[in-house]
Amino acid sequence: MICLTIVSCNNNKKTKNELIIFTYSSFQSSWGPAPLLKKEFEKQCECSVIFKNAGDAELILKRVRLNKDEPVDIVMGIDQFSLSEAEVNLSWEEIKQKKYPWHNQFPSTYLVSKHLYPFDWSPLAINTYDPSIQLSDFKDLAATKLKISLQDPRMSAPGLQFYFWLIDEMGLTKALSFYGSLVKNKARVLPSWSSAYGVFKKKQVQLTFSYLTSPLYHQIEENNNNYRSVIFKDKSIKYPVHVEYMGILKRSTNIKLAMQFVDFVLSSSGQKIIAEKNYMLPVRQNIKIHKAYASIIPKDVKFVRYAPINQETKTLYLKKWKDEVSKITN
Repeated sequence: MICLTIVSCNNNKKTKNELIIFTYSSFQSSWGPAPLLKKEFEKQCECSVIFKNAGDAELILKRVRLNKDEPVDIVMGIDQFSLSEAEVNLSWEEIKQKKYPWHNQFPSTYLVSKHLYPFDWSPLAINTYDPSIQLSDFKDLAATKLKISLQDPRMSAPGLQFYFWLIDEMGLTKALSFYGSLVKNKARVLPSWSSAYGVFKKKQVQLTFSYLTSPLYHQIEENNNNYRSVIFKDKSIKYPVHVEYMGILKRSTNIKLAMQFVDFVLSSSGQKIIAEKNYMLPVRQNIKIHKAYASIIPKDVKFVRYAPINQETKTLYLKKWKDEVSKITN
């Protein structure tokens, strides 16, 4: 659901019709979108597609930058926080796409690059499995005795989203103090989205920070309507949005095939696979997917649009976060 995919070429057995896709674990899992994307794309391209786990967005960008001799065609899974770094440090092909009608709730401000194209998205919020739980605002969240699982912002895209959401709402100083109050209240801060969601599913905590689309999995796969996102009663609060991007590197030796793959991902069939297997929203409008997707975002929900954040600022803020959490946990 989150992090990164790379479509690359095999060093030792390179052929013009081979694509090796490095991706995050949930994307390549048996229940994720990779197996079906592979099956359907190979019907069209007469090529070989291999998915491999490659870690999160920032780690993979470092790998691509430092291992200059490693053949790579496509990178998928770059988010807003790694977008600037990707544009500055790597060279990309321009992606010329048809002018698709974008999803009517997808914020157009995220269409920011000719090189890195969005392929799925979702707002994020506090999630619960108890439909009786209601929260008015962040003060309510800090005061509640309910336990919450969060993701380490140094290692997880949702974790970084939550931290910067607090900064956007409160400013840095208050955000650090608020985060500290959650940790004092025994918040579980875990390395990844899957580990944080795992303890939530085991009901070791009552709340978790996750995608607004996460309850869809429980509705569709488990026929369980108790899982839901907690939308604050305070309607002035805006919610963060996670957008995943893909791009074709100039060093690719398979640009034509890579372009075909990008076209496929943005096609109706590709968007349907990603939405229904990755439990994210399609970027295109009028994709025929499960009816539950149509009403997952409340009409009165507004979205945060972060100002561009450079690497130095992000590094500084993460150090301050580490110092704050260390004071409490050590």
